[in-house]
This record gives sequence, C-alpha cells and structure tokens, in this order.
Amino acid sequence: MNEYYSGKLKQGEEYQDFVTDYLRKMTPCIIMMNYTSRKYQYEHGETANGIEVKFDGRLHETRNLYIEVAEKSDPYLQSYIPSGIMRDDNTWLYLIGDYSEAFIFSKKHLRELYQDHLNKKRRLEMRRIDTSQGFLLKVDSEPCKRMCIMHIKFNEQGDTQ
Repeated sequence: MNEYYSGKLKQGEEYQDFVTDYLRKMTPCIIMMNYTSRKYQYEHGETANGIEVKFDGRLHETRNLYIEVAEKSDPYLQSYIPSGIMRDDNTWLYLIGDYSEAFIFSKKHLRELYQDHLNKKRRLEMRRIDTSQGFLLKVDSEPCKRMCIMHIKFNEQGDTQ
C-alpha cells in the first residue's frame, strides 16, 4: 500500500471514529457498529448496520461533495474497482462530510443519480485522480437538497450548533 493511500485511509478511519462517537452521543437512534478487519469490510461492508462514512477534506473549501464510484490502492495499478456508492455490500446509508458538517444520503438515490448521468439523463461533473473516480455534488444544488436525509452541523467540540 503506498504512502498516499495509507494516509487517506488513516484520515478516513479517524473521521469514521469521530462520526461514530458523535452519533452515539447525539442521535441514539443511529448507532454505528464498525467492522475493523479487512475480511469483514470486504465481505459485508464498513459497518454492521450498513452506514458508509466518507471524509471529504475539501468540502469546506469547494462546497462540493466528492461521491466516489471507483478506486485503486496504488496509482500504478491499471484498473479501478467499484467502491463508494458502487460497491455491492450491505451499505444503504452514505454519510459524507468533514469536521464542520456532514450529509446523509440513501446509497440507492446516489446510485440512481449516477445512473442518470451514465444514461445521459443528467450531467454530473466527473473527477478522476490517480486512485479514485467519482462525481461532484454541490451542497446547495437541487439534487443534494432533495436527496439529503439528514444534514449535521458540528462545532469545534463535535456537538451540533
């Protein structure tokens, strides 16, 4: 695993712990049960209850959510594999954000949005970097506002504002 990927993985794991702790304290109806082993994550998903958590480190700067559809662990590998919303696992909720705010979506609705793009019914702004492919979803756009199940705002202590 290269240094860039392992750094991003660590950043994502710390954010998932932050979100897990927040949800435990603030919304007892959503308790995350994280899988820590690679085996269970690949066989089942990130969490036992089907919540995928993604850290978007550029959200505050861009006001876009980067919705991942494919990844590879090393930029020198030839092909990408389905990930994020396109991974076939137990995920049904997709939480994405940073330490200021987070957005919760139905994975099904994000997949439908992406499928509309593939079928040329909707145009999405696609992005590809060395280890990831995805699309941008503006936080103030109609699709984001319509599909967002819950918008959470954090303050410096990790509480709601």
